[in-house]
Order: sequence, then structure tokens, then C-alpha cells
Amino acid sequence: MNSLKKDIPLFLGLSHIGQVFSIGWSQKIGKCAVFDYDKNQKTKFKNLRVTNEEPELKNYLAKNIKKIYFCENEKEIKNFNIIFLTIDTPLSMAGAPDVKKIINILKKSYKNFKKNCTIIITSQVYCGFCEDLKKTIFKNRPDINLIYFAETLVMGKALERFTNPERIILGFDKKVKFLKEFEKFNCKIFQFSLREAEMIKMAINLFLFTSVNYANAMDYYCRQYGFKFSKINKALKSDKRIGKDSYISPSLGVSGGHLERDVFTIIRTSKNQKLKNFFLKMKSLDNSRISILINKYEKLKSKFKFKKIIWIGPSYKSKSFSIVNSPFLKFKKYLKKKKKILYSYDSFFDLKKQKIKNCIQELSIKDLK
Repeated sequence: MNSLKKDIPLFLGLSHIGQVFSIGWSQKIGKCAVFDYDKNQKTKFKNLRVTNEEPELKNYLAKNIKKIYFCENEKEIKNFNIIFLTIDTPLSMAGAPDVKKIINILKKSYKNFKKNCTIIITSQVYCGFCEDLKKTIFKNRPDINLIYFAETLVMGKALERFTNPERIILGFDKKVKFLKEFEKFNCKIFQFSLREAEMIKMAINLFLFTSVNYANAMDYYCRQYGFKFSKINKALKSDKRIGKDSYISPSLGVSGGHLERDVFTIIRTSKNQKLKNFFLKMKSLDNSRISILINKYEKLKSKFKFKKIIWIGPSYKSKSFSIVNSPFLKFKKYLKKKKKILYSYDSFFDLKKQKIKNCIQELSIKDLK
């Protein structure tokens, strides 16, 4: 097996992105290997227990599992020339990013990285992260080649987008033979410096963030004239310059953490005060959107005497299980200040595992009384 390992990639980390990348690779390209320091996570993956955020992911794993080699321990890392670091960047419930987990995994794996190996970073990081790695963790390992893979997966459609990407965005200092493997995806491959590729990932998310805020700003303006922006936004999407897939549907605010992660980063790192103020203003507008729900609740409360309040489906969008920065959490926080309990129910996943108090696992008339 050792001779084969040299020619296949290792996916280090089996969180959402690691599962999608390894399963997608085995489906689209061929054999690969996986490893996770969390033995429980590795065992679950081996037993076809994957994230239920991606439709058909379990079926594709069952179909391709014979193509996936499971590393038994961290020492096996040294057998691979190509290593994808597939770790989702941890977020606070407000969407603030924390790259410490990524750094710690790299420190832990450092001694097992083979000479002249290629490390492909897929995690969402700040611009300059890879260069910082070269100055710190990899300071004495100039032989290691770093590549940044600017993944743009969409929750719920991640496997489809991985196997049939619109384009691939890579950042590196020097080319390696392995780059030819990406040609099998049959799409445009953009090649940049490390910083440029990292910035592209940020820029995409920040553009989507501004699109959401544009929609919400327009919704405020439309309400001034007696209608909602949702009544007219389809006409805007039909304009090719805007597009049918654009993020211009009004909402109770940006949620999920993926876009907020880069908003936190640009506000924290920007040296241009005008730029910083621009995103602070948009963040303020975004935070204000929950007031629409709160104001509606206060009006209804004066008319009806609520005994119990329940939120059905607390995730931030359909077919997602992320509650990071969700309207549900914002409304729950508001009611807590009013000394009210917000109960919640979801038929797809166990809310108690999310450490949410006052969860209702089985919805019935009795629960609403």
C-alpha cells in the first residue's frame, strides 16, 4: 500500500469539508486516503455516518468507500506526497472565525510531513495566512510547498459543486505536477499567488454579504412605499447583470457564519478606516433586520396572550443544520431579556446536541398548549 500512497492525496480532517472533498475526489478522480485525529469522527465516517447537511453524501460514500484508504494513526501521514488540509474554520455563534484549530492541527502534523510534500489549505482563512505559516510553523521547512485552494462550496449542494465546479481557484508560489490532477474537473483553472487566492475567497463572501445587505436596504425603502422588496426582486434577477442566482432576497439578516466570518476579518484587519466603516455600517444594517420580527411580535403580543412560543426549524435556511448567527438565536436572546422562553422544534436533527435549552423533540398539540 505504501507505494500507492505516494500517488494519492490524503485528506486530513473529516469535518464537513473533509467529507465532501474525500467523497467527491473518490467519485470524480479515484483513490484517496483520509485521516482525522478524532478517532470517533474517523469511525463514524468509516461506518457511513456522515453529515446530513448534504443530500446523497452517504450514498456516494457507500458507492466509493473501497477507493478510500483509512489511515490508522498519524504516523501514516509521512507516506503521502499530497495532503489536503480539510478542516472547517471554527466559528462562534456570532460568526467570529478562529484559526487556532487549523494552526494546532498543522503543528501536530508537522513532524510527519514528508520531505518535499505539498500541503493544500482549504480552510477559510485571512489573507496572508499561508505566508504567516512559512514564517512560523514551516520556518525550517522550505521544502514544503503550500497551495491555497479557494473552495466555494454551498451548504446542501457541496458535493455537486465539488464534482462539477464552475472553476477552480488555486494559489501557490511554485507549480507541482499534482496540479495536472485538477484538469480532470474539466473547468477553468485560475492560478494566483497565495495571497491573491486567499483574497478571492474573502472577496466572494464579502460580495455576497453586500448583496444580502443591498436586498435588505431596498426592503426598508420599499416598505416606505407600502410594499416589500420581495415583490419586485425577481424582476431584478432577470437582468443578466444581476442574475437569477444572486443573493438579493430580503431576509432577517445574514446567518450561517460563512459570510460573517470574512466580515469579521476585514473589519479587524483593514487599515483603511473608510473601508472599515463601510462594512461596520452594513453590519449594523444587517443586525437591525431582526427588529422586523420583534416589532411584529410586539404587535401580536398586545392582541393575543401567548402562553408558549415555538420556533419550527431554527436553522438559517432550508436543508441546512447551521444555527450560527441565525434569526432563531437572535429572537431567543431578545425573549430571554423579556424573561420569556422560546421553544424550538426540528424534525431533521437533534437540537439538544446543539446545547439549545427548551427544545421540543416531538411536536404535538399538547406542546403548544
